[in-house]
Amino acid sequence: MSEKLSPDIEYDNIIYSINEEENTAGVLCFTRNLTNIIIPQSIKHESKEYDVTSILEHAFKQSKIKLIQFASDSKLQKICKGSFCFSTIESIIIPMSVKLIGECAFHSCKQLQLVQFESDSKLQTIEKEAFRYSMIKNITIPSSVTFIGERAFCLRKQLQQVEILNDSKLQMIDN
Repeated sequence: MSEKLSPDIEYDNIIYSINEEENTAGVLCFTRNLTNIIIPQSIKHESKEYDVTSILEHAFKQSKIKLIQFASDSKLQKICKGSFCFSTIESIIIPMSVKLIGECAFHSCKQLQLVQFESDSKLQTIEKEAFRYSMIKNITIPSSVTFIGERAFCLRKQLQQVEILNDSKLQMIDN
């Protein structure tokens, strides 16, 4: 059985791709040159509610975004490949529900200095080059992370500290 395709929908200047079978939505792109964006827990379309579970591939690539915020009850699970690459994002607090940060998700975000994870993070995977060429100085890896891909934090000279907590479940750092 093939997945039922739905048209992309606009909600608060953001375009979402919806999956009607799973009642989920993914951030596809945005309609205006926004600098501050709020990602809701869910969106409504034609009397149905869809949980926002992903920021799709290249959704904010090369954008002038500075700040992104998430609903306190966010259900976001994936920040996909290249989602923010080459954008001007300055900081992000990753919701606890996120399990995956995709390849090159924040690659070449040269304004990105602060990345924090909500307490009780469920993050499991940080794929290769996820934060390559960003300006992060310090980062604490959530204890739930089991895999970090190659060159995930290839940051030239800016990176001063990577903290891995005592109760870490980290099994592999790819090289």
